[in-house]
Amino acid sequence: MILRTPHLWTTCPEVGKAIKIQKSNIIMGDDSVKKLISVILACCMVLMLMQLSAVADNEISVYLDGERLEFDVPPQIIDNQPMIPFRVIFEALGFEVEWVEEWQMVRTLRYGIEYSISIGLQIGFDTMAITFIYAVDYVYPFTYRGVAESIVEFDVPPMIVENRTLVPLRAISEALGAEVDWCGDTHTVTINAS
Repeated sequence: MILRTPHLWTTCPEVGKAIKIQKSNIIMGDDSVKKLISVILACCMVLMLMQLSAVADNEISVYLDGERLEFDVPPQIIDNQPMIPFRVIFEALGFEVEWVEEWQMVRTLRYGIEYSISIGLQIGFDTMAITFIYAVDYVYPFTYRGVAESIVEFDVPPMIVENRTLVPLRAISEALGAEVDWCGDTHTVTINAS
């Protein structure tokens, strides 16, 4: 294969007039073309792999008591806040999770021997209500010794992403008193609830 280049025009300073420069013909055989195409394809593959690794580097990993949790909708950074799928974590912690469509609200409940916890949050609102019911007697008539309620405010309200409720990471620590660590360098969340 012969590639011909067009003529180039330039001004020669010594002569002061335009002169015509003709580049030489570039001769490439079939093997040279194959090598060139192979090099171009290899470069493209390397660039694609670099982009894939950059995407993987931004993936957020969540560990609950040392076990990695898997999500159908991945945790995300939204407005500089780690946002975590609510249901997966709270069900792993033994909560019953209920979605109330008419109010766009998530309610959870976990029964315990010494106390029960009820948590409610509504999509788009920047608060979460936590109710602790102490020393519940589950024999009819139900009795309990005390109730404590608290309201937690968030910088970023809970939101729905791909039909899943994402909540700020802080919701977990506030709701459970769990030790929650965020490592921004490795995009890792570590939750110690035990």
